[in-house]
Amino acid sequence: IPFMTAAVSREIKISTAVSSDFSHLKILIAEDNDVNRLILKKQMERFNANTVMVENGQQAYEECAKEQFDAVFMDLHMPGKTGDMFVRELRRSGCADLPVVLMTADSQSAKALEAEGIAMCLLKPFDLDALLACVAKYIRPHKQTSGS
Repeated sequence: IPFMTAAVSREIKISTAVSSDFSHLKILIAEDNDVNRLILKKQMERFNANTVMVENGQQAYEECAKEQFDAVFMDLHMPGKTGDMFVRELRRSGCADLPVVLMTADSQSAKALEAEGIAMCLLKPFDLDALLACVAKYIRPHKQTSGS
């Protein structure tokens, strides 16, 4: 399973050491692999994050047009609209502030994409420590506008 290597045995230790509550965050997860999508959802929900899941970049773009998210976690290599295509379209549409975290096993692509303004790339396989560090460092909840 790409996301969980040593993380299973370390989760208990991490969860007691880090008192993270992400209940104030709404996270979009875009991943074409069913198992990876479910694992990431479970990891986020372990810390009470509100998640919405989609299977490809086009669906992610459509969700971002309908709803406000605090961050998008997206697989870089997906059929149709890839993660980097999604980010470029999103930035052109005026969503420069939305953190997008691309997940990939390709370290060369990760370095190049971070230079393009993506908040962070998580290299697969990543563990719960890396996920928590990413959320803590880069993701801030959107402020609600009056009348919301």
